[in-house]
Amino acid sequence: MRVSASSVLRFLPQAVIICGMIVIASCWSSETENSSKGPMGGDAASLDITATLAPSDPAYRNVMCGPVSLSKALGCLGFSATPSVIASTCEVTRTGVSMSDLLAYAESIVGAKARQCNMTWEELLRFDGVAVLFVDGDHYIAVDPRDTSSDQRECVKSYDFNRPAYRMNRSELMSRWHHGESLAISRLNARTEDSREGPRIQWERCFMDNGVLEKGLDASFEFPFVNLGPGILEIKGVELGCSCTSYELSTRELAPMESGMLKVNIDTTDLDGVFQKRIVVSSNDATRNKAVLQVSGAVPRARVVSEDFVQLRRMPRGTSRTERLFVSDPGFRGFSVKKAWIDGVRGQNGPLEPGAVSCEIEWSRIGSGLESHRHTTTQKLSADDLSVDLTFAVSDTCPLGIFSTSLNVTLEAGGAMSAHRVDVSGKVIEDVAPFPPIALVVVNDAGVGGAAVELRSHSGKPFKATKAWVESEGILNINRETGKDHVYRIDCITSPPVDTAIKRRYTAYVKLANGRNVSIPIVLTQSR
Repeated sequence: MRVSASSVLRFLPQAVIICGMIVIASCWSSETENSSKGPMGGDAASLDITATLAPSDPAYRNVMCGPVSLSKALGCLGFSATPSVIASTCEVTRTGVSMSDLLAYAESIVGAKARQCNMTWEELLRFDGVAVLFVDGDHYIAVDPRDTSSDQRECVKSYDFNRPAYRMNRSELMSRWHHGESLAISRLNARTEDSREGPRIQWERCFMDNGVLEKGLDASFEFPFVNLGPGILEIKGVELGCSCTSYELSTRELAPMESGMLKVNIDTTDLDGVFQKRIVVSSNDATRNKAVLQVSGAVPRARVVSEDFVQLRRMPRGTSRTERLFVSDPGFRGFSVKKAWIDGVRGQNGPLEPGAVSCEIEWSRIGSGLESHRHTTTQKLSADDLSVDLTFAVSDTCPLGIFSTSLNVTLEAGGAMSAHRVDVSGKVIEDVAPFPPIALVVVNDAGVGGAAVELRSHSGKPFKATKAWVESEGILNINRETGKDHVYRIDCITSPPVDTAIKRRYTAYVKLANGRNVSIPIVLTQSR
């Protein structure tokens, strides 16, 4: 086994492996965390965890849970702030963003009141605002205790990094939120007319997450707004990020204290997994003429395993081959591999003996390798998904020919089990083979002609030949070329010439030191 984020299974056919690996997102963010390990599992001594990361650094995205959570929290209150803008004001290191940096940004928002504090569950439920919570010792989430219904008063709506919104109950939150560390944010001003000159738009919210949605149906997001300024507010434009997004605007001009509604519709037909869209609204607001609205949700993935079938093609005896596939979270709140096994391997003449074909499975969370994996599959991946390497090994004595088996995996997500199967097929061949695969001996009218054939190892392993002969009724001869260990010359030796009007087929053999014979098919024909 490698590090805690990776697991390896080694087994022979029909062996069953039970494993309780849990996949957890890494978004290190604590100011006080004092661990001997870095955010990706490496030794802290090999990384300067206090060094500031640039946005171009591959590790930058993995520690964005703080700015993302603050962006969502502010958006729930009607303040437009993208994660990239928030992060640009913070010191981003390999351990993430400090709570004090997030507090400083929240305090800079006109109309917002922010404080860093320790809260209890009861205080959180009574709070008339939103909060960014520090959980798990290395992660931030946003929660909105105001967004609840009568039958869910013991839950808070939670917004996690790269996951759809969901309602978190007390026991679940308190198991993660050990010290109550919070950034509590609320609105200062009520909905009253602004005395400053010119129109001013106030959004009721700038962020919405509708959670898990049904594929194929439109997802609707409503953004109420009001003109708090003394002048006429004009909505000058609405910019959409993609063709799956459309909008309806109640009016483009609002008098002072008049309200409007922007309704955003997302066509989920071609969406898969978590999605996030941005809508930019331009207006003649005297203080800020552009607002970024953010909508998000999730559509259950059409595929959990990236492949239904793995074709290993030709595998020489005594070699191994690795194929990669990906396993995605069947839900959106983390998953684990509970059981994996290989069905019995079958050859052309029935089941193979144990050990003829063996398999090693290695899986690891994609994490920071997300970008490098995206171009290798059509499956939409996230950092919390698994990269799975299947390494099949063929023994030196495995029967030649086609073999087949299947990989079976049982996943657990949110307490629900799901079974998945990947069929596997390959063909076992001899390691040492002739090149070209057929010796074409073309003779002239005098019966003179020949061909050269080289023996090569598919695996590159060294080999030694001890003997060569040809079965051709005395028509052909085979000899190793001088100075060339594995090149053989096949010549026609008949006199008078043999009748080659019809192609004749023969076979030459080379005996190897390991006792195996390499056959060389021969076709004898006449030049025209």
